[in-house]
Amino acid sequence: MQIQIGACVFSKLRIFLYYIKCDLIYLLAHLVPVDKNLWIFGSYFGAKCWGNSKCFFEYVSQNCPKIQAVWLTKNEQVITYIHTRGFSACDACSWKGIWLSMRARCCCITHNLYDVNEYAVVASKTKIIQLRRGTPFRYVAHSDEIIQSKQRQPITFPLFKRHVYHWKHALVIASSKDVADVYTRYFSVPQSDVAVTGYPRNDQFFYPPETTDPLFSRVNKLKKQYKTLGMFVPHDDTPQFFREIEAINQRMNKLDILLLVKPYQESELYRAMQSMSNILLIKDSDCIGDIYPILPLTDFLITDYASACFDYMLLGKPVIFVPFEISDKDITFFYNYDDVTPGPKLQSWSEVLNYLEKLPEAQVPYAGHYEKVCRRFNWVLDGTACKRVYQVVRAYCGFLNHEDRD
Repeated sequence: MQIQIGACVFSKLRIFLYYIKCDLIYLLAHLVPVDKNLWIFGSYFGAKCWGNSKCFFEYVSQNCPKIQAVWLTKNEQVITYIHTRGFSACDACSWKGIWLSMRARCCCITHNLYDVNEYAVVASKTKIIQLRRGTPFRYVAHSDEIIQSKQRQPITFPLFKRHVYHWKHALVIASSKDVADVYTRYFSVPQSDVAVTGYPRNDQFFYPPETTDPLFSRVNKLKKQYKTLGMFVPHDDTPQFFREIEAINQRMNKLDILLLVKPYQESELYRAMQSMSNILLIKDSDCIGDIYPILPLTDFLITDYASACFDYMLLGKPVIFVPFEISDKDITFFYNYDDVTPGPKLQSWSEVLNYLEKLPEAQVPYAGHYEKVCRRFNWVLDGTACKRVYQVVRAYCGFLNHEDRD
């Protein structure tokens, strides 16, 4: 018992000392001058090179020579991944990463300051660019605080945590006016802090990037082995899918369809896919560089309510909705579900498989609704989102003079 108490006390002391160190760095960071040409990027709590932040980082690195773009991460694999692509990356918690965080003029993220260095970025002098992880779809009160501006307590410990999630101002990127309205209405973001530019990650649908990503190469090779390639992206639990997974696999085999499955959260249940011939699990560890480059390789998308469906519509390919896989029947959405799901709302996996057998003809009745919803959620239809984001970020950061232009 004494050993356990001693270990607990030691653990708490170690955390306390860590917070003291973080706060000292945080306070010191207020005194370090900003380098207007230094922009730092990160995503997914520092674990991945992912989403809008990844695509915007690559755009700036390749097209804006006056900007020093550096990816900060807490994952050594990500550093290696970025270096192999010829870009700059650094351990966010190394002394170099801390120094870069202190001096950065611009900080581009998808979630919160844990994407980069949470205790060395000072929001009062560094411009926060919230590129977002996708279009808000499901509504859960008080659950999404990463872009809200709230009053903070004047004295807290540790000090740096006051600014990890909340900033007085942050530029929030939206894919359309409807999405911008959600940010201002539900997340307390001033209208002046929202820019409708389109999502950087969607540019690769129009201009596929040159990539040696192992996942892309693997899926591209598999595509040649099957008649049809599909993607299932569930946001919620999928109880019926697992109950019927063997029958689904057999039917997929008869239809010569390979179904890729990328869950929002992995669980032990997904291990069952390891023995399936026509169902392939894409694990988080498989896609440090995101799944978006492989979406153009697929022929259809299946989802319950993953917001990726709005982006996928830019490809003009079928989207099949499976609301029966939503485990919590009391969930609500920012939009009327039927209004923003332009495709069949099927009620069982048997119906899904019958529908897939009739593609692409089965999708024809939804064409008008499909185009309408696509335009509602995607203001940019020409692959110029990165360029538009760059322009608004420059203005937000104060690059207004002719001599500052690249």
